[in-house]
Amino acid sequence: MKNFFSLIFLLALLSSRAGAQYCTPTFSTGSTAGDFIQEVAVGTQLSTTGASVAPYYQYLTSPVFSGFTTGFSTTIRVRSGTFASNVYAVWIDYNGDQIFTDATEKIGELSSTVANQDLFFTANVPAGAISITRMRVVCSYNLTGLAACGTFTYGEAEDYNVSITNSSNPYCIPVPVSGTSFGDFIQSFSLNTISNLNTGFQNGPSYTYYSNLSTSLTYGTAYTATIFSGTAAGNTYAVWIDLNGDNDFLDAGEKMGEITNVAANTSNLLNFTLPAGTSVLNTRLRVRAVYSSTL
Repeated sequence: MKNFFSLIFLLALLSSRAGAQYCTPTFSTGSTAGDFIQEVAVGTQLSTTGASVAPYYQYLTSPVFSGFTTGFSTTIRVRSGTFASNVYAVWIDYNGDQIFTDATEKIGELSSTVANQDLFFTANVPAGAISITRMRVVCSYNLTGLAACGTFTYGEAEDYNVSITNSSNPYCIPVPVSGTSFGDFIQSFSLNTISNLNTGFQNGPSYTYYSNLSTSLTYGTAYTATIFSGTAAGNTYAVWIDLNGDNDFLDAGEKMGEITNVAANTSNLLNFTLPAGTSVLNTRLRVRAVYSSTL
């Protein structure tokens, strides 16, 4: 019996109208004297950056840090720069409103006393936290009570995406019977700036969450997803986007469409227009392949 293959990607849905966006902290001198963020780590996931250049702020879309679950705590490690005495702070925008001033969103503030020191922050993830959101790390010299959107002299700031699992309502994971063993898989998938090529193969995994791949889509805009089929013909391919961020793909308008390949190893185009909306949302996109069936 043939079955299906699934891919999951991260998406940022943007309003076509001007609206809120994350503020950018400012630094006049920056990291030139050793006041910088050398590493950020969550578990085995690591970002090593070192001193940055003006404007001393970076939004790093990779890695996307996972390991956060509502109702549980996660440790974030920050390694200080080469100047001994600095203050470091971490924030997570749990409700996705693009500010870091809500209660519990400042994870903590710690001071380094030597160069290259590891500082450990504990994030207690509240119920209701959205699935994909922003984390900010700030380094500053000779200041306490740091603000995520402050004006500083020495130091730098880094933003990351984090993936949060809802312990009470996680995304479902499809479970196949035969999976990809008959050539029913997604060989490549492209949409906007996502280009996930040659990742599917016969007897490969039947479900993959690509938390490291993301793109930004704008409400009310037309897009074309390109799906390169596997080595079997007669598969149906479909795309969904969780438009309201409720950890499922069941709501009206969340299925972008489906197409069927008539031959193996073919490029299939799925055209869709993202429904109108106004709120900026970090969410998920799902792609599935199923043999001889509609989705």
